[in-house]
Amino acid sequence: MRQDEKIRFGGRLPLNFKDNDLVANLKRCERPFQGKSEHVLTVFAELIEASGLERALAAQPYTILAPHNAAFARFKRPATPEALKSFVWDHVLLGRLTLGGAGSKERYTFPRDGQVRTVSGQLLKVERGGDGKWLLTSGAPGAARILETDLPFATGVFQRVDRI
Repeated sequence: MRQDEKIRFGGRLPLNFKDNDLVANLKRCERPFQGKSEHVLTVFAELIEASGLERALAAQPYTILAPHNAAFARFKRPATPEALKSFVWDHVLLGRLTLGGAGSKERYTFPRDGQVRTVSGQLLKVERGGDGKWLLTSGAPGAARILETDLPFATGVFQRVDRI
């Protein structure tokens, strides 16, 4: 896949990206919207770049919970570099954890109880909602829906979510 080639919503990324292509892959993800394509993960990609964690995220297998751009509508960017790094680590899980979503060749690899900790230490639970969609819950009110599952990059996968 060429560097400038678009990644369509529902499409799968090949597993042969170089270690520093996570941000490029996030920036290229698109979905159809009102007859044209819309990039959906560029804000989170820019936050990863600004945090300086791009290389760290390529060092070992991770699962990234990537919020789509609309989730950042009322988001206030962290003021310090440390707070920005913490924010990014809040969206990263150790290991390549997959949900085996529709159209995916992956199998479910989250723990049986669905409980995982982010790199920053926040406890999350992954479970199926009443409508069959995957949900992420934490101590905060409400749940984030996982909109698209098991999108691979060189050392892990990212799950596209609807909330921060």
